This record gives sequence, C-alpha cells and structure tokens, in this order.
Amino acid sequence: MNQAPVHVYLGEGWACQIEVQFKPNGTCDGRAEVSCNGLRRCVLVALNLEASDDAIEHLTHRAQAYMADAACPQDDEG
Repeated sequence: MNQAPVHVYLGEGWACQIEVQFKPNGTCDGRAEVSCNGLRRCVLVALNLEASDDAIEHLTHRAQAYMADAACPQDDEG
C-alpha cells in the first residue's frame, strides 16, 4: 500500500516530493525527489523505517542536507 505523495517546500526554490510505500512486514520505504526551481536535482531513498512519519521526517532532513551543499540551477550561471 502506498501513501499519497507529500510535497515539502524547503525554501529558496527548493522542494521535494516524498512517496512512502508500506511493506507486508510493517515497515515502510520512502523516496524523495528533490528539485530546485522545478528541475530535479537528486533522488533520496530511505529503507525499513517503522512509520510513514519517520520516513517523511528522515527524508526531509536528508533533502535539507543535500540542499545545503548543492547549487540551485539559477546559482550555476554566475
């Protein structure tokens, strides 16, 4: 079973869409597609978490860490 995607705005043009999939053993996996100004920059994955809230929180923190080290496309120009 899948949870509806969660959209998280991270500021300064950054956002991520998080999808959580529940597994038969009661854990869940999560996937976050991180974008800046509408351009996909990376995809993050979290496996075997106990709850969907854990997956969303974990992936949001990982997206913020990625965002801190990555350049947004508009920043690449100059």
